[in-house]
Amino acid sequence: MTSILDPILGKMIPLTVADQVATVLREAILSGRIKPGERLVERRLAEEMGVSLVSLRNALQQIEREGLVVKKANPA
Repeated sequence: MTSILDPILGKMIPLTVADQVATVLREAILSGRIKPGERLVERRLAEEMGVSLVSLRNALQQIEREGLVVKKANPA
């Protein structure tokens, strides 16, 4: 598990897989590698990143709360 140094507490804080995936997705969105309005397919992203669907979904929930993605119903 990866960890980061909390600058306020001065101790290491572990990052979950979902935290790490959220960081990668956040950076891809903010850098423009993921374009506005681009559809993010959960299964494909999970496979490309080598993570479980649960971790990917948790990461997407994190960045959704930040307003970086909007969850829409899957078109039938």
